[in-house]
Amino acid sequence: MLTLALSPLQLQLRLWIGLLVGNLLSGFIISFLTMPYYVNPLPGRWLRPPPDEPAARSNLRGLGVVAVVMALWAAVFHLVTRPVLDAAVRQGPPADGVRGLIA
Repeated sequence: MLTLALSPLQLQLRLWIGLLVGNLLSGFIISFLTMPYYVNPLPGRWLRPPPDEPAARSNLRGLGVVAVVMALWAAVFHLVTRPVLDAAVRQGPPADGVRGLIA
């Protein structure tokens, strides 16, 4: 999704600068916006279960959390990228092949 948001900016920059900007922004988002509020609390009971909880129950709960989160993100990714892919298919390949995609 970050790639889609930055694509107008990256078209104006050289390839290496666009990659650098994308990597810096994704690292910032993961480290400061996603991890403290979303990633760390979600598996908390699985990673630090109460002492009286059976290990099998804790592991199944963790597996369920991971499976649900992955399914949700797959659905979000599909919904966000589907219009872009449909537009690319309707447009067809560039007349000069791969060179038109890079330039």
